[in-house]
Amino acid sequence: MKILYVCTGNTCRSPMAQAITEWMAESRGLNDVVVDSAGTGCPYGDPMTENAAKAVAARGIFFTHQSKKVTENDLSDSDAVICMTPIHKLALEKFADPSKLYSANDFIGHEIPDPYGGGEEVYEECARQLESLAAAVLDRFCGK
Repeated sequence: MKILYVCTGNTCRSPMAQAITEWMAESRGLNDVVVDSAGTGCPYGDPMTENAAKAVAARGIFFTHQSKKVTENDLSDSDAVICMTPIHKLALEKFADPSKLYSANDFIGHEIPDPYGGGEEVYEECARQLESLAAAVLDRFCGK
């Protein structure tokens, strides 16, 4: 199972979701789950923001990351593409199999707001929402 998370800049939400989902999958013994992330409008090679790294580190997750723009290959190689907002999903519909495209709304009933530029508490709230999203994604696609 390959899960791809997509946001805009690939320096906050989607890499946090990737790190949290990898950690959660490992803790559930799901060794066949591969997780990646990308952005709809970002340069290649930017690191995860400092506050995003702090939010995942607070969970005991130490994750290094370089941003990348989502490609058609990323989309075709993934079993599920989870977008942070319906706008991201809409942007990818012309490039991806619609049966693989989801937004956070489909799992937790709301989109994941962009924490970029916010303080540590904003990133912490985002991480809590991403924990709920990761759990719901793994429950749906992996059954545990």
